[in-house]
Amino acid sequence: MIWLAALGGAGPISSTGSPIATVTLAGQSWKLYNGRNSQLNVFSFVATSQNQNFNG
Repeated sequence: MIWLAALGGAGPISSTGSPIATVTLAGQSWKLYNGRNSQLNVFSFVATSQNQNFNG
């Protein structure tokens, strides 16, 4: 999942509640989370600041 912003109390699927890494992709900084949704292993990239114009 790619989150351009985390608003209204929503958050990514995470087994620990904490990011496993911070990465830079396409010039944007992202916190990387990992967790399970039923049988699926989900990776979520959450922008460290709200992004209204992302191209990647």
